[in-house]
Amino acid sequence: MDEQRFVGSWKLLSLKTVGDDKSEFFPFGENARGRIMYSESGYMSVVMMAADRVHFFSEDIRQGTDDEKITAANTYLSYTGKYSIVDGKVIHKIDASFFPNWTGIEQARFYEFSGNTLTLTTPPLRVDGVECIGYLIWEQE
Repeated sequence: MDEQRFVGSWKLLSLKTVGDDKSEFFPFGENARGRIMYSESGYMSVVMMAADRVHFFSEDIRQGTDDEKITAANTYLSYTGKYSIVDGKVIHKIDASFFPNWTGIEQARFYEFSGNTLTLTTPPLRVDGVECIGYLIWEQE
């Protein structure tokens, strides 16, 4: 059953979006880092970020400059919640998200397994003002 194939920790191999004009874009760069985890108890968590995020000048977690905080926010995404498998899609029922608009909503992802990789594909969404589809490839560890 597909539910069992999801369970575990997956490392991000690739994250790209393809616009409706067929243009490709890598929202966090071509070397994005990330991890998605699915538990047997029905919970998931994901984090994705640019590999080369710039450190804040201050070591105090709350004392970055406005520019540092903006740059950090533009190079990071995370969310967590319950998940279920329905009609060839994994549904993420988000209860906490770095992007506030996603808290309390569901995000559907089409999925495909191949060996030890999992490809998640988004329905059309807007990234940087462009309608696109996201393709995320994960490797199970």
